[in-house]
Amino acid sequence: MRYVSGLLLACLLWPAVVFGQGRISGLAFGDFYYIASHHDEALKDQNGFWFRRIYFTYDHDLGDDFAFRLRLEMNSPGNFTAGDAVPFVKDAYLRWRFSDRHELYLGISPSALFNLIESVWGYRPVEKAPSDLQRLGSSREFGVALRGELTGDGVVRYHATFGNGEGTRSEGYRGKKLALALQFFPNEASWWRDMWIMPVRLRMP
Repeated sequence: MRYVSGLLLACLLWPAVVFGQGRISGLAFGDFYYIASHHDEALKDQNGFWFRRIYFTYDHDLGDDFAFRLRLEMNSPGNFTAGDAVPFVKDAYLRWRFSDRHELYLGISPSALFNLIESVWGYRPVEKAPSDLQRLGSSREFGVALRGELTGDGVVRYHATFGNGEGTRSEGYRGKKLALALQFFPNEASWWRDMWIMPVRLRMP
């Protein structure tokens, strides 16, 4: 296994030297909060500054068909307790555009559950998307993903993932998660999505 991992790392690093430098970007937003009232008296009148989200992103185009992204995320604890903003890997994937309408992702990439919602959710600096806030699933999947258009006009699209089912964390059990999202875009102002999630249990000989 160590040889496969080493080979993959070498494949990702070598094109970075050949094709030159990539793009570095960042995003940060936060606020000052004050709890005027709360059902927990211990939190009443608590206040402070916090970061809701910090991104540090490195993007690199590896020719016409391949691209690589590495993104670190950190934020202040969301339970109104003191703590450090600890960075973790949010994205780490290799993208292969093998046709004009289809792409394959390998690594940690956006999940089928969140990708469309987060792209149209316009109030992220204020609050998380409902599916994220209610913890219906993870915004990332560690595995393989396919995204693309099923029609030439882009009205019908899909996003399928097959991975650990643990978000950005490494594997913790033998099962895997298969997810498929079908998306319908009748026009630029509206969209519709259906979602299927299936747990898959794999046994190695």
